[in-house]
Amino acid sequence: MNIRGNEDLWVEIQANTFRNWVNEHLKEAGMQVSDWTTDFCDGTHLCALVENLQKKPLKPSWIRRPGNQHQFLENATIALNAVEGDGIKLETLTLLTGTSLIVRYQIGRSKFPPRKLMLAWLQAALPECKITNLTTDWNSGINLSALLDYCEPGLFPHWRNIDPSQSIRNCTTAMNIAQREFGIPKVLEPEYLASPWLDELSGMTYLSYFMKPGGPGYNATMRWVNSQIKAPVSNFTTDWNDGRVFCEIINGLGGAAPEAEKLNLHHSYWESNIKKAVDAGQSLGVKPILTPKDMANPEVEHLGIMAYAAHMQWIPPRPPLSQMLTVHLESTSGRVGEPTYFRVDIFSREIEMSSVRAFIVPPTGVPQSVKLSGNGQGVYVPDKYGMHEIVLEVGEDKLPGHFFRVLPRFLHVAPPGMAPCALGSLVEVLV
Repeated sequence: MNIRGNEDLWVEIQANTFRNWVNEHLKEAGMQVSDWTTDFCDGTHLCALVENLQKKPLKPSWIRRPGNQHQFLENATIALNAVEGDGIKLETLTLLTGTSLIVRYQIGRSKFPPRKLMLAWLQAALPECKITNLTTDWNSGINLSALLDYCEPGLFPHWRNIDPSQSIRNCTTAMNIAQREFGIPKVLEPEYLASPWLDELSGMTYLSYFMKPGGPGYNATMRWVNSQIKAPVSNFTTDWNDGRVFCEIINGLGGAAPEAEKLNLHHSYWESNIKKAVDAGQSLGVKPILTPKDMANPEVEHLGIMAYAAHMQWIPPRPPLSQMLTVHLESTSGRVGEPTYFRVDIFSREIEMSSVRAFIVPPTGVPQSVKLSGNGQGVYVPDKYGMHEIVLEVGEDKLPGHFFRVLPRFLHVAPPGMAPCALGSLVEVLV
């Protein structure tokens, strides 16, 4: 966005966002900032803010009622040293340096650009909205309304019918609902969200409340994930490191990932487990935001996995293998030593014949592999009589249930004949 000539509007929006964000974090301390250029002078507001952001008391303790410049400086030094320990160097608190606090404590520190991760999740959660940025795409209020409906289906079902020309009204309505239903604070005024001069940091700050741990967007994606797996997860970080959740979800959607129960869960295999799942997911059209190595790291940024999971929501479930493959037998019975012919037919474009493996399970229970021709023809010569089963495999999926009976070899026993005798004579027949 070109802000040249409108720098004052851009600064006004960002300053307003920063002040509102600070006041949101000072509520517990009973403090409020009206002019951030002067209200931080004695260090008390800054110390209270840092304690709230770090979720722990500052050490050494700060002076609650400073009475001179020396004590003002002492408070400021304590607070600045604390945030420096989190990797933020602030010599003074200005609008520019204050944004570092928002990025670190609100949006999250990561080796990946926060903007990229936030956009990835929003694009995954709202594919119909075609989101490309965190500024002008939100001016009309339509995308925010769609986000509310994603977080709680049915909360804003008519978002597609909103008049985009009524941007301030739309933003006001959506932000009021977000505050009422989810407790999302208005760190950004509706007029500023609707402004074409909305700065990216202000947009990121407001939207981050939806996707932070425990936020409504976070919870919505988590609900979908837990609807797909047997054992529920509680986060988008450590619960995913060993690869089991990835494999279980992708398998459920029809991907050929390894079965979660068969994975080696030693930490040295985590990256390999995830890579197998990711490869299977790509065949379904889902590309990861992070690498398998990153996702196997317990310190992984939650938005990367959260965005990947949200992308999977929209994969149409693959039909069961029984609807994509079938077996035709020339006869449902045969004999030992005689060839039994069968043919595999494919009804789905998702499956290639080269990926289909066929096995015959004889009465002994030990599967025997049968090579299929390019058109699915298979031949098997049984050496045991009894019931046999044809089992097809595609990746980790199996299609059993096609049986044929094998009869014993057909033996022709020639009778020994009878000794000649005279017509009319008595003959003794021994049976």
